[in-house]
Amino acid sequence: YNENLKLLNCSEGFHLDNNKCERDIPCYELCLDCYDGSINETDQKCTSCIDGFKLDENNNCICPSGKEKKDKQCLNCSNECGTFKINKCDIREIKVVNKKLANPLVSKKVFKEYEKLITYLAEVLVDDDDDSGETCREALNQIERFRVQIKNKYREFLTQKELEKMSKQLKLLQKELNNKFIQIQNSYMDYLNSNKRSR
Repeated sequence: YNENLKLLNCSEGFHLDNNKCERDIPCYELCLDCYDGSINETDQKCTSCIDGFKLDENNNCICPSGKEKKDKQCLNCSNECGTFKINKCDIREIKVVNKKLANPLVSKKVFKEYEKLITYLAEVLVDDDDDSGETCREALNQIERFRVQIKNKYREFLTQKELEKMSKQLKLLQKELNNKFIQIQNSYMDYLNSNKRSR
């Protein structure tokens, strides 16, 4: 302790706070070094990151472009890795201020997924190899997963017209898949019954 400078030297694991030694709180998992005494990840500011991560403009540790976070590591992306292009620039993250401005971006993303789903459902409907009904069941589950995703993540960014368009077609395909599933189940029951009689 130096009376003139009013400074205190703290031992390792402690830091100076209003001329008192306070215990250091460890940085959150992706920070190598940080400031701000809060253990809450959102309050801490990193000064450096663990291997593979980089600091963004808000002092958060993020994966570099072309990589995605998996179990405290930045790994090469399997697909597009959540990025998309605007005017030939890779965009990784957008903060929405006005929901109307987000509509074109969200709509494009959702309809891309929607078209993939419709193609998959059409293939399941014309597939004659599904003897157990398992493929139909999985297709019905995919419809439900898509609906939940729209409800939880995208509904507020889409127009009523867009939501109704998707809903109508999905209801129609769901009805067709249910009918096909019931036919497969009935055929299977008929097959079992005919085998019992032949014995």
